[in-house]
Amino acid sequence: MHLTPLIQDLAVILGVAAIVTFIFQRIKQPVVIGYIIAGILVGPHTLSFVSDLPNIQVWAEIGVIFLMFSIGLEFNFKRLLRVGGSSIATAGLETGFMIITGILIGRFLKWSLTESILLGTMISISSTTIIFKTLEDLKLKSRQFAEKIMNILIVEDLLAILILVGVSSIAASNSLSGSTLLFSLGKLILVVVSWFLVGYFIVPNFVRVIGKLGNDELLTVLSIGLCLSLAALGAHFQYPAALGAFIMGSILSETSELPRIEIIIKPLKNLFTAVFFVSVGILIDPHAVSNNLNLICFLSAVVIIGKITWVAFGALITGQTLRTALHMGFGLAQIGEFSFIIVATGLSFNLLKNEMYPIIIAVSLITTLLTPYLMRFSFVFSKAIEKFLPRRLREFLLQYANWAQKRSADIGQKTRFYRAFFKWVMLCIVVSVIFILTNEFATQYANAYFSWLIAIGLSAPFLWAMLTLFKVANINAGVVFLSRLVSIVWVGMLSTRFIPLGTALLFISLLSIALLLFFYKQMSHYYAWFENRITKNLNSKTTKKSKADLLKNLAPWDAHLVKMTVHPNAVFSGKEIAECKLRSDYGVNIVAIQRGQASIVAPKPNEKLLPFDEILTLGNDEQLTNLRKLIEDSIKLPKNLDSLHDYQLTPYVVNTSSPFLNKKIRDTQIRELCGALIVGLERQNQRIVNPDAEEKITENDVLFLVGDPTLIKKLVTQ
Repeated sequence: MHLTPLIQDLAVILGVAAIVTFIFQRIKQPVVIGYIIAGILVGPHTLSFVSDLPNIQVWAEIGVIFLMFSIGLEFNFKRLLRVGGSSIATAGLETGFMIITGILIGRFLKWSLTESILLGTMISISSTTIIFKTLEDLKLKSRQFAEKIMNILIVEDLLAILILVGVSSIAASNSLSGSTLLFSLGKLILVVVSWFLVGYFIVPNFVRVIGKLGNDELLTVLSIGLCLSLAALGAHFQYPAALGAFIMGSILSETSELPRIEIIIKPLKNLFTAVFFVSVGILIDPHAVSNNLNLICFLSAVVIIGKITWVAFGALITGQTLRTALHMGFGLAQIGEFSFIIVATGLSFNLLKNEMYPIIIAVSLITTLLTPYLMRFSFVFSKAIEKFLPRRLREFLLQYANWAQKRSADIGQKTRFYRAFFKWVMLCIVVSVIFILTNEFATQYANAYFSWLIAIGLSAPFLWAMLTLFKVANINAGVVFLSRLVSIVWVGMLSTRFIPLGTALLFISLLSIALLLFFYKQMSHYYAWFENRITKNLNSKTTKKSKADLLKNLAPWDAHLVKMTVHPNAVFSGKEIAECKLRSDYGVNIVAIQRGQASIVAPKPNEKLLPFDEILTLGNDEQLTNLRKLIEDSIKLPKNLDSLHDYQLTPYVVNTSSPFLNKKIRDTQIRELCGALIVGLERQNQRIVNPDAEEKITENDVLFLVGDPTLIKKLVTQ
């Protein structure tokens, strides 16, 4: 029976990838590098095991879609709003300067302007996948700088999406003119915001109903269907399919079914992501790498030095301490999956030379391999720099960091304005989309004036909100007047699609007066319904975060919040908070517990820590690092304990040589030492079932132990 080459190639790809990545896991290197090396091995430039390259590219494109979909599931705008100005400013500064650096290098190498811009974008975006894995492997996730790094990566992911769309716009218009790019940006904002608003309005309720009525199979089909549908819609509008997948992931991240979706999507994401990275390696020509080795080493040095410099500089000027800023710079000194996607997109639109592909991939491999070592070196380097700097400069940097953090905490006066301004911009976009769609469809069946009336009727509640937002937010009268004037002019300009500008401005002014004076209640009711529907869907995942967020703002400078997941075999699993003595022994407070869909804020001392609980802890880096081992790591149970069948109930008489004599039950550490439990105690012919942990063991007590009898015997006779 003949087998299509695609299936044979897929079998080879996954088989070789499994072997190589297993080796890379054993030597504790990023799995992504293993995938790329596997692709090089099976590619046409080495062993030539793969023959059907066009179809492999189709699988790779599907891999990009699922990769961006999974990134979207981890990204949402509420999380972006919690990132903070420091991380946003640092990410913007670092990305901007790295793009400029890439453009200058490209022009120096006599590349075209388009190629130089793409080079800058490719060396500007760090790798979320690599950094997260490195922080996890090095046990640094609980450090404060790690939280800052992850916040910067959230912003960079968003910037990378904009870059991808920019590449598509350049290719579609075949122009780099400022007016073309500005028009493309405006079009992008309209399209993306309308997708988000429609998605948030419809999808969460629909997914919630399916989640309650359907099984995992139905939820899987629905999630993938929504992802591919929006990806196809994005491609229809000449945008990358990855953009639609990312947006749908972001929309689904706000649904109550997110935990289930992440679990059921993970195998598919892992499969197609592996195919994508292997396909990246397949297209690499080792000869092209060797021929451009000097350039690759130079670009690798530019990425490492440039990112360390600009990230550290951005972090310093936005209020981070010198040590934290350097840790952040060294941690972000690499490029990864987004660079692969950008270079692949550029090649697909014929915007790049083919030889640029292996160069960028090689730079990514080098910087990725160096990431763990750079992170470790950052601790030594930061201490050395602090010792080298003059005392006055160190004191100035510390005082500046304290001043900047206090300034960032004093946002009460600005919050109302920013919220009102953000809503006003969103409403402008909604009204614009209504007018554009009405002009697109209604004018086919009605005259211009009647179509304009339809657009005005549909947008009236949103126009009313634009006129009243700043007034309701108690912003000063000048801003209120200016916002109303701009709103009227904006809607008037949109109306020129149907009627002359002068007539439009006159009618819009009269309509605005009528909305404010005579239809206030009706418009308020319609707009409130719309806003409440959006807000409800955005908050459908959880409604108990306000206290935790408040505590985050009140945290001391050297303390921060970290989530930890209770391992079933952890030391503290199943124990009450008071029994763990977290505050007295470790200096850590448990702020909240997430148990399934339930949130327990400010848990009581008698609350137990159950397996798979997500606990929100407050402490400094050293305290949280010490605690993480007892929360997330399994007790080292005996290796020869293969099953629960080895467990037995074993009585043990306490004598004068017993290691348990005169100890409290909690202090025996019998569970930690051999995985056994004291389930009963007999004293003077009286039996106590499940004795209290504070019970003191005395001579001639009979302990009833549940565990492996061989291991218990070794423990009590040692």
